[in-house]
Amino acid sequence: VVYVGERHDQPGDHGVQYAILRQLHRENASLAIGMEMFQVPFQEPLTQWSAGLIDETVLRRETEYDERWGFDFSMYRPILEYARNRGLEVVALNTPRELVYAVAKDGLDSLSEEQASILPELDLANEQHRALFDSEFDEGEHAAGEAVDQYYEAQVVWDETMGSRVADTLGRRDGPAKMIVFAGRVHVERGLGIPDRGAKRGATPYLSLIHI
Repeated sequence: VVYVGERHDQPGDHGVQYAILRQLHRENASLAIGMEMFQVPFQEPLTQWSAGLIDETVLRRETEYDERWGFDFSMYRPILEYARNRGLEVVALNTPRELVYAVAKDGLDSLSEEQASILPELDLANEQHRALFDSEFDEGEHAAGEAVDQYYEAQVVWDETMGSRVADTLGRRDGPAKMIVFAGRVHVERGLGIPDRGAKRGATPYLSLIHI
């Protein structure tokens, strides 16, 4: 797996992602693209997109892209068009927004049995990952005290969900040989977010890259 971290609003980061995607695909045609920008319940429109069955307008509507992600679609358009033109699988990695918001607001213990049942196994005890989170988290902007722990739980839900999706994709009998993953920098930095969670589920070897 090649993880490429991004600053969501920086065109230069997306240009680097596109260049790496093309190079990896030249080296191995059996490649899937994992994207944080789409949430797991909206996989079907992405599958239809890769098959050439829907256009951009339908893709954005059916994935609720503008409401759920909202960053300038034009920065992702070359990546998605490349996938569509070559029939590459695009995998929705992200946790449903409603679930993450619920955890950040009231913690994991507040989830219903139904909500909790869709979560992968969570590792909340990784000290290096927590230290990275604490270094990136702005208490003044978000919250202080015990509420920070709830934001951390939400971060782990994000990373475990995306890591499990990567591992599940590569582990399928008909899965791709390689995968490239596009996600925010904090999710891939030092391999402590998605890469580590995916590796524990068998998504190895991996390389984590951040454009400086």
